[in-house]
Amino acid sequence: MAARDAGAAWTTYSQRCKDIFGSPEVFEMMLEANYKDRNPDIREVTVKVNGSSGQVVTVDEDPAATADSMKPRTWTFIDGRWQYDSC
Repeated sequence: MAARDAGAAWTTYSQRCKDIFGSPEVFEMMLEANYKDRNPDIREVTVKVNGSSGQVVTVDEDPAATADSMKPRTWTFIDGRWQYDSC
């Protein structure tokens, strides 16, 4: 997402999240709005895994980063691969 590659990011999302967004086009519009006037500068990543669930926390030093940027994001191991599940 930080690379602003909506197509690549879309492939990492769980089906549950895809259903919420509805389509790759809606997701791309959300991504563009979320990263408008931003220059993500990820400096640190922490990952905690418990079975088929993982929590990822990133430290983004972009001054325009939202407060939510440091909240844990959930990834879930579904169908043999890790999928982004923080919709």
